[in-house]
Amino acid sequence: MCVPESRYKVDAASVRGTYTFAISVKVDPAGVEVKTEGQEGTPLFTIVDTISFRLTFNTTMPRSWELVSVGLSEMSVEPAKGGEKFLDEKLKISSAQPIEKDPKLMRVYTADPYAFGCSDTQAVFFPVQGKKNYQLGLAFHNLQVQLYGLHREEEKNLLKFSRDVNDCVGTFSTGSGMGIFVAVILASIFFFAFAMLNSVQTMDRFDDPKQKQIVINVKE
Repeated sequence: MCVPESRYKVDAASVRGTYTFAISVKVDPAGVEVKTEGQEGTPLFTIVDTISFRLTFNTTMPRSWELVSVGLSEMSVEPAKGGEKFLDEKLKISSAQPIEKDPKLMRVYTADPYAFGCSDTQAVFFPVQGKKNYQLGLAFHNLQVQLYGLHREEEKNLLKFSRDVNDCVGTFSTGSGMGIFVAVILASIFFFAFAMLNSVQTMDRFDDPKQKQIVINVKE
């Protein structure tokens, strides 16, 4: 375990290597329903019992790290009561040795002094023994990880996340890219119309500025 020497300093040589964290989540006895469209949707299935998994981080590069393995030891889901017929039977993974999977699609990585944060990661899928048509997926909601560069609260001797966070949503997401594209199209139309209006000229080649101008009075 790496412990910062001070509030803003960590010895990079002491944190290089592989770190494994074993996590066990005890689910509510009544189970946790997973629904479509958030909490207001139709129940699909229910998570029951315990979820046990481990996360392995690699810090081969100085002051940078990434999630290199996700291992699932225990997880159970069963059909939801009164919901859609999403499952016909209970599915369970229970293994003495965690089933390891490569979490490249999660893209959990960052460098010092940033923490990694993500509202919803991609899922890592694990096979269910004896059920070729099913796989159980593990994803993280509101995940934040920071291996070093932590903030120490000296009075309470607690370690806290720093304020610098590398979010999984990039600066240019799909929505922002579409907005920029539409804005460029509208701006191009506007400047084209403005240029066309400026190019409009009146027929004044027969006008003689030395002659008296013709004034037409209009009365109703």
